[in-house]
Amino acid sequence: MAEAADETHLKYAAHERRVMITQDADFAALHTRWQQDGHNHAGIMRVPPHLQGEAQISFTVKELLFYHEAERIGALNLITDIENRLIYL
Repeated sequence: MAEAADETHLKYAAHERRVMITQDADFAALHTRWQQDGHNHAGIMRVPPHLQGEAQISFTVKELLFYHEAERIGALNLITDIENRLIYL
């Protein structure tokens, strides 16, 4: 799937009920279009584009652990707080 179009990736993630994690700025427009067309997805989390390599991985893992812990203790609800949202990490 590495060469697949952004929408193909989002369709796959939506079908599998998985949050899309990306640095690709194009997902913001894709999110908006999906909202306008009435399509649902499990959420899109955008990693800051300036991060690369180990800094990117470390930052992303820390952010995902934060969201996981918040959901685990009930401070966050996946359906109301993540689903169909574009979140800038």
